[in-house]
Amino acid sequence: LIPLVVVVDSLFRKSDILFVSPQMLNKKKPLKNNVGKQESDQAFRMNLLDSPENEQGNSSSLPFVETDENDGQENEMFSFFRERIHRPIFRMIVYHFLEVVFLIALGFSMIDPKDTTGKSELWFYDIVTMIFVINYFIEDVLDIFRRKWTFFSSFWSFYSLINHSLFMLGGCLSSYGFYHLEDDNRAKLSGNHIVNVGSTFVSIAASMAFFRTVRWLLLQRTLGPVVVCIIKVLKDTFHIFILFIIIFVSFAIGTFSMFKPFTLQRSNETLSNSFKMEKENLAKVKGLFSAMFWRVFDPGEPDL
Repeated sequence: LIPLVVVVDSLFRKSDILFVSPQMLNKKKPLKNNVGKQESDQAFRMNLLDSPENEQGNSSSLPFVETDENDGQENEMFSFFRERIHRPIFRMIVYHFLEVVFLIALGFSMIDPKDTTGKSELWFYDIVTMIFVINYFIEDVLDIFRRKWTFFSSFWSFYSLINHSLFMLGGCLSSYGFYHLEDDNRAKLSGNHIVNVGSTFVSIAASMAFFRTVRWLLLQRTLGPVVVCIIKVLKDTFHIFILFIIIFVSFAIGTFSMFKPFTLQRSNETLSNSFKMEKENLAKVKGLFSAMFWRVFDPGEPDL
C-alpha cells in the first residue's frame, strides 16, 4: 500500500510524505502556530484601528478572527503511513530490495543470455540497468552538493561515486562506439578501440557493484567487524600506494637517465658503438616504466 499512498500524497496533498519525517512535522507545528498567532494579533490590531466604530468611540464591538482548529493536524491514515515509511528498518528494506533488483538486472546484462552475433540490441534488463545506473549517479552528484566535503569522509560514498562514474563513462564510450559499428562483434577489434575500452570500464564497474554487497554484512554481528577491518586495510593500502608512486617515479627517472645514451644511439643510425643493450625497450620511457612496475611482482628478473 505504501506506493499507492505515496502517489495519492503526490497528486492530492503536499507531496512530502517521503521527505518529511514525523519528528520534522511536529517541529513545524509550534512554529506554524506561533506565526499564525502573530498574524492574527496583527490583523486584530489593524482592524480595531481602522474600524468605523472605533472612530465613533464605540469599542464594544470587536472584529471576529476565524481560526482553523484542524490547522497543523494530519489525517490519521497518512500519519500512520508517514510513521512507518520513516522507520529506519523499512527504509533499509526498500533500499536493499532495489539494490537486489539492480544486481539481478546487471547480472543479466553482463551475461546477456539473449545476445546474438552480429546484432547490437538492448533488452529489458539492459534498460533496467541503465535506469538504475543513471539514478544512482545523479543521486551521488546531488549528495556531493548537499553534504559538501563530508561526502568524501565515508568510504562507501566515495566507492559508490567511483563505481557509478565508471558505469557512466564506460556506457557512454560503448554506446558511441557501437553507434559507428555495423555489428557488436568486439573480438575482431583492437583492445584500444573505444568500444573495448568502454566495455572494460563497464566490466570493472560491474565487479565493484557486486563487491559492494559486502556492505550488507556490516549488519551481521560476526562478519561486520571483519568488513570494517578490511576497509581500514584498504585505506592504508591507498596511502602506501601514494608512497609507492613517489618511489617508483624517482627510481624510474634515475634509471632512464642512465639508459638515455642508448636512446640517442638508436635514433642516430650513423653512430657506431660496440656496446648494446640486451633489451632495447628499456631505452624507451614506456618500456622502462613497464619493467620497473613488473619488477615489483618479479624481483628475480636479471635483466634490470
